[in-house]
Amino acid sequence: MAESNVTIWFNPRCSKCRGADELLVAHGVAAQKVRYLDDPPSRAEIVRVLGLLGTDEPRTMMRTGEPLYRELGLADANADALIDAMAQH
Repeated sequence: MAESNVTIWFNPRCSKCRGADELLVAHGVAAQKVRYLDDPPSRAEIVRVLGLLGTDEPRTMMRTGEPLYRELGLADANADALIDAMAQH
């Protein structure tokens, strides 16, 4: 199963990212890795990916257990504020 134009937002310290990469490799799917911590996606790109995922809930792409999530007070934030925080951090 070789797919073209596959991109994975990748953090080498994240076990889920590494697992996804291993799964793609096992199935022969070459993927471009974007290290999102070094090169954060734009707000527009985040919104685009949310659409591809079929959701408008940014928390589905967030690590809500991380200290920064708490430090920024995002627990009660609306979707726009969450997307802004993702693009900024």
